This record gives sequence, C-alpha cells and structure tokens, in this order.
Amino acid sequence: MTDTRQERRHATVSENGFAFTALLKPDGEILDIDRQALAFWGLNPSEVEGRNICDIGWQLLHDEDAGRLRAAVAAAAAGQVLRREAAVWNTAQQATPIVFSLRPITDRDNRVVLLVAHVQSPNRQSPAGSKLHPPPQPTLAGFAAAADSPAAVPDDSRDPLTGLPTRAALIALLDQLLAGERQGSHTLCYLDLDSFQQLAADYGRDAAESALLSVAQELDAHARRGDVLARVDDDAFGLLLRDCTLENARPVADALLRTVQQTRLVDAGGPGPELSASIGLVALDDVPGGKAALQRGRQACLDAKEAGGNRVEIADSAQDSQRVRRPPLRTSRLRLLAQPAVPLTAAQRPAYAEILLRVVDQAGQLTSPEALLATVGHTELGSRLDRWVISKVVAHAAGEPADDSPAGYSINLSAQSVLDPELPSFVLEQCRQHGVAPKRLAFELHEALLRDDPQARLQAEALRAAGFAVILDDCGINHLDVLPSLPADQFKINGALIQALADAPINSVLIDAVNRIAHLSGKQTIAKWVEDDAQLARVRELQLDYAQGYALAQPARL
Repeated sequence: MTDTRQERRHATVSENGFAFTALLKPDGEILDIDRQALAFWGLNPSEVEGRNICDIGWQLLHDEDAGRLRAAVAAAAAGQVLRREAAVWNTAQQATPIVFSLRPITDRDNRVVLLVAHVQSPNRQSPAGSKLHPPPQPTLAGFAAAADSPAAVPDDSRDPLTGLPTRAALIALLDQLLAGERQGSHTLCYLDLDSFQQLAADYGRDAAESALLSVAQELDAHARRGDVLARVDDDAFGLLLRDCTLENARPVADALLRTVQQTRLVDAGGPGPELSASIGLVALDDVPGGKAALQRGRQACLDAKEAGGNRVEIADSAQDSQRVRRPPLRTSRLRLLAQPAVPLTAAQRPAYAEILLRVVDQAGQLTSPEALLATVGHTELGSRLDRWVISKVVAHAAGEPADDSPAGYSINLSAQSVLDPELPSFVLEQCRQHGVAPKRLAFELHEALLRDDPQARLQAEALRAAGFAVILDDCGINHLDVLPSLPADQFKINGALIQALADAPINSVLIDAVNRIAHLSGKQTIAKWVEDDAQLARVRELQLDYAQGYALAQPARL
C-alpha cells in the first residue's frame, strides 16, 4: 500500500470521525501508538516514546477528566474493562469530544501484562458529544419515552465503532416492546452489506470500517423519533420502525438501499466501488421476542442475497416451521485446492494445509466462490457443502503416501455447520471409514462466531474432544482479553493486519500482542496473506509460528 493510499485512508476516517489505538504497559507507559493518534495530538514518535498515556498532551477541558483518566488506567491495570468519555482540545484549539476505552490483556496466570487503549469520536448521542454539540432528538431516548419505559442502553451495550446499540441491546429492547400491550404495528428492518469482507480484503479493514461508519451515520439519519438503529453483526444493522406497518416500511427499506449505494469506499485512485446491501423486513405482530425477530429478519435478508442482492425481501410469518425447499447442491463445477502454512522455525512440526474452494466458470477458469458461499453459507446447503468438502478431503488424505503427506488439512466451516450438533460424529465416521486419524484434520472457525456464540464454543470443544484441531480464523485485536479462553489450538491472524505491516507500524505491536497471548496460552500462531518477502521477514522477526500466502506457496489442486 502506498503512502498516498494510507493518507487517503486516514482522511476518510477523519471525515467520518476518528479512531486510534495505543498499546500500553499496565502502568500506562506507551509501548506503541498509531500515526493517527500522533497527528491528532500534533506529536512525533520521539515525543511519546516511554511516556505515560496520561501525559502526552490531552489538554483536557475539565480537571475532573484528568483524574478520571488516571483512575481508568489504574482500574484497567487491576483487570477491569473500562469506557470513559471526556472532552479535549485538539491541535487546532477546537473542543473535541472523545470516547476512551481500556482493555486489559492477561497471561495464563491472570496477571495483566498489557493494556489496549482505543480512542474515538463519540456518536452524536453520547454525553461527551452533547457537551459540545446540541444533539437532535435521540432515537433511544425517543424509544424509551414512546414505550413508556425508563429503560436506556448503557455504555457497555454500545458498539465501539459506531456508538450504536449492540445486538444484545436491541434484542432486550424488542423483548420489552413485544412483551407489553401491543398497540399499533411495528416492523424490523435487517440490513446486511453485500461483499463487505471482500471489500475489507481488497482495500484494508480501516477503509472498510470507515465506509461502514458512514453507512451507520446515514442509516441513523433515517431513524425517526421512536425508531432504534443497532449494529447486530460485523456488517449488519437492525432498524426498528415503530408504529410502521409492513406496507409503509417497504419504501423506507428501498430508500435505505439507495442510501447505501450512495456511500462510496474511498481508495487512493479516487472513489472506490459502490456499496450495496440486502434487506429483510419482518412484521412484528406475531413474533414472540427479539431474538426470533432478528432470526426472521436475517433469514429474509439471506433470501434477498440469494436472489442476487441489493434488494428487499419480506419474511414469511411461517418461516420458522415451513421453510422453502432449497435446490439440490450441485458439485460438478466445484474444485478443491490446498495452500499450506509453512513453519517459520525448524522446531515447528509441519502445518495444516488450508482447503480452498473454487468454482469453474463458463470459460473453464477457477473463480472465487464468494457468490456461492453468500448464497448457501447460512442455509442447510452450507452444511451439506461442508460435508461434501470433508468427505472429499478425508478420502484424499487416506490415499496419500505417508512420507509425502502434510501434517493434515484445515477446513473452513460455515455458520450452519458450526451450529450442527451432529457434525463431530459425521467427521469421526468419515475418518473411521477411510482409516484417517482425527489429528490429520483441523477446522477453522471465525473468531467472532466462536467469541459471541456459546453454542459455537461447545461445538469447538466437541471437535477438540474428538481429536480434531480447531483454528481461530481472522483473529484480530478488538477482543484480546477473551482469546486465551476460546477453545482453539491455533490463532490465524487477520490478513489485513499482515497486509498493512509496512504502512501501519503499530500492527507489528498488535500482532506481537496476539502472538504473546497465544504462546502464554499454549497455542500457536499463523500469519495469513503473506504476499511478499518483506512481510515474510517481518513475521519471522515477530516470531510467529507459521505463515501462509503466495510468498511461500500457491494453492495447488487437491
């Protein structure tokens, strides 16, 4: 990535609010801090090296804020996760509200060894923002008043990137609304961005999250008094349209699609690709609770994606018991490739080769399976596709000469398979039939799913108990404190962090933190998307255990 592209990425973030990260010792001494933080304070690296986070030019507007900040560092060093709001002067002597969060990182003996500090501009409804900017009618306050309830969303139930309520907070508010006397009609709009993960891979996570923040702000502008907008997944939002019939909600949903399309991801060469979204609408008249409402909305949204995306689908009120029959799974145009992870030290044993799925297009070329996976990933076809892959991989492993075979193969699981309680017994039976030891297989589960879903954690534990390895995929830095507790044998570090190593020096510190946490927890690390010699040299310096990418080995037909 060029310096120009990095500058544009930061410019995009600045236009929509700022966010930056620092890695600290438990006493608050700065180990590393990113460029945007330095630009915010008007400092250079030598001016912050070895200094305490509380002493680098905050210029707090209120004396009590300084005391609260020091108390927050001390509390985080004692093991607490904190979120504080304050107001500061920036380099232009403008009063600027901030949200400051601290998250402790502990070793296997539960001792705090690092603190991750995150600073961002608050959303317009936060108390820090209201000190400086008169806010419009707040959507949550409007909801609470309209529902005749004193309920409010606490700070720890807000998404750190957007400032919106989280999925859990929206479910709680929906439960409250649906449990009361139902007066009028309400509709839930479930909106999921199309191909967001691919955008993050192509343009970097910072640029993708900046676009996501812009979308969130535009969607929030559509919310009336009494409506509630929440971030319910990595790239999905739930909008409660209170006192709005399904018929009246449809033009609102169409307007939301147009709003998303008008939001552009900015790249070094100018405006990047247009964004699009899929929407599921749910009439809440006969929905038993908030969780069921989100499930129906998500399924309708997936139906919209399956139909081509960038459209609205209305949830079937009977979909919980009468699902539309899906077409059969056709595998004749599917191909499996394997890309190995390579040990970075002689002491490491051979690694698993990751199984990659490709689709043969009309010209006979191998293409990305993104459209296929978006269609089937959360349906029963996702589970059937995973089982087809597993059976093919096990049969291949059984036929390999012992001296030529790798340590084994890792297989990515869809969300449907992760929640399938019969999966471990299916894989064990496949291994028994072909005479393949379970240790030859590993399963890659996305960090967010394993972190947020108790059933997914139970599945991971069941797979490990059966003798299979579990790899935590797309491991990032937002929830470092929970990584040691997740049932996994290896951490595969988010490729966007690896790709930006040259342009974002703090990534080295963050990756090092993940690596240290993994080793303290008795786990191993894999760097993914290692594409050139410079990245390979850097991950070697960071003492990661394995690396995977085109700089080491290209995918080969299984």
